[in-house]
Amino acid sequence: MSLLFRGAPGLTTSAAHEQVPGLFAWVNQKMKNANTKKNKARRMFYEALETRSMLSVTGWSTFPILIGQDKETVNYPTIDGRGESVAIIDHGVDNTHPFLGGGAPVGPNNRVIYSYDFSTNNTTAIDNDGHGTGVAGIIAGDPIYYGGLGNQGIAPGVKVISLKTGNDGDPNAEQHIKDALDWVIANRSTYNITAVNLTDFVGSGANEGVYHSELQTLDTLGVFIISPVGNGGPGVTIDHPSADPYDFGAGAISDDNTFWQNTQTGPGLDILAPGNSILMIYDDYSKPAGQRQIVTPYGTGTSFATAHVTGLALLIKQVDPNFTPTQVMQIMQDSGVSVTDPVSHLTYKRIDVNAAVALAFARTGQAPVSNDGTPFTGTPISIAASGTTTIEVENFNAGASGVAYFDTDAGDVFGSSYRSGTNVDVGDSASNSNGHVVGWTKGGEWLKYSVN
Repeated sequence: MSLLFRGAPGLTTSAAHEQVPGLFAWVNQKMKNANTKKNKARRMFYEALETRSMLSVTGWSTFPILIGQDKETVNYPTIDGRGESVAIIDHGVDNTHPFLGGGAPVGPNNRVIYSYDFSTNNTTAIDNDGHGTGVAGIIAGDPIYYGGLGNQGIAPGVKVISLKTGNDGDPNAEQHIKDALDWVIANRSTYNITAVNLTDFVGSGANEGVYHSELQTLDTLGVFIISPVGNGGPGVTIDHPSADPYDFGAGAISDDNTFWQNTQTGPGLDILAPGNSILMIYDDYSKPAGQRQIVTPYGTGTSFATAHVTGLALLIKQVDPNFTPTQVMQIMQDSGVSVTDPVSHLTYKRIDVNAAVALAFARTGQAPVSNDGTPFTGTPISIAASGTTTIEVENFNAGASGVAYFDTDAGDVFGSSYRSGTNVDVGDSASNSNGHVVGWTKGGEWLKYSVN
């Protein structure tokens, strides 16, 4: 007996299907549309799938393994930031970067859903130095590879809002940041903004910044806010905004789980994350288009550590949107790994993505999302012992770790008429009255099994 699994025109792309790690299928010797009433013999069943390690990232680099990101994508494939948005206040985000949604324009159905430059009052927030784009990649980027090793965003299902506030040396940077935060307050509900990644390159110094009241308001509204503590080293005092009680501060570690030597310590440092020579997306704007480096293994700085923490905050908020920012940070710290600064001899916690998501579920009392599926309780189906029966199936269990998922970016990349308008990137090798035969797919989006 052989079974052929392929896409079924009768199945929908509902959220319920995205949560089910198994196969929904209609079985019949003569395949017709599943909604055709004439086909009385057709039955629907669900069969749980055992986990298949077909990873989007096929060989993780050091940092994702160190912080348990690789485990989280397998253990909690639907916890990826979906349904949420993050506001990145930085130097802009390049929405045309191939690993940030494939270069799709800014829009509600794409990775970058909104963009604004508060320094020029322009809806085109061009990234002039690659910093904001790199931050966005750490939070929400597609899988990348360098030297055979891979990485991807902590929360690849999240939508990105790019709020540019000028470049280094901008004399009005703090006012522009205030304007950006006011925009987040006004639009938080519209875009479901659950976290703000705030990089203030000018800083407020030792005093409260002009946007302290905005930070307080967003904290009250449940929005998690975090900033880098700075790269001046352990002897340098952490200034605002990280010193603000409503803005958490992130420091950096190296890939051997030790303090990065330039991380500032003391009051204002709340959590540690990768930030020394990390594999990340990049855009070298010093070179002409087509010659730019788009991936680098050398990303260094507490800004990039901050992006890791923001991504984890999004995952925790997805588990329970009612977690307060303080509760989110407490989950990170309680599930984290202790790291001691050899200079100040102070000990801080380093994030563990998998452990944090597990603890978030535990503190809500929810049963964790499982890869084991739900036991089948319907009427069993008999399949002939000889010949071939076709089972047409779609699995929209979205996951960053190679589980087949439904593409939510705009555009049908291969132009197939199959599921036209739903943005599933498949190409036909044949089509007949019984459906479509998938000839090729965009990597990671579909799976096709032949079981003998």
